[in-house]
Amino acid sequence: MRAILAAMAILASMVAGQARAGAGTTDYLGRWRTQSEGGVVEIYRCGPALCGRIVMSGRLLKDPDARDRKNKSAALRGRRMLGLDLLSGLEPDGAGWKGRLYNPEDGETYSGTMRLTGPGKLKVQGCVLYILCRSQTWTRVA
Repeated sequence: MRAILAAMAILASMVAGQARAGAGTTDYLGRWRTQSEGGVVEIYRCGPALCGRIVMSGRLLKDPDARDRKNKSAALRGRRMLGLDLLSGLEPDGAGWKGRLYNPEDGETYSGTMRLTGPGKLKVQGCVLYILCRSQTWTRVA
């Protein structure tokens, strides 16, 4: 009987630990207003990782059929901006998430991180060689 109780206690602690580890994930999901061009990015699950796609921007208001014209790859310059993934392959990393960030302003992909900095605030940072970094604070869209 003690062995069964011990096994149940271990199982319960494992489930509780998994719930605590995954609880923060949903805090990142949803729509976030960027600091540039009236952008709105929707963060969603993409397999075990998180991704983020463009759902609105000043450029899209002017031209709903805007394309990814500055992409370094000529084959990708015809992609529509609406729905384009800016964040990809973000995986848990300490107190935040780490993955790739695409910047349609210069057509480059950077290593990046995101982490919550307060209620409804998300710091997104992209870096070149981990030394030259730029960041923005995004605000949750209600």
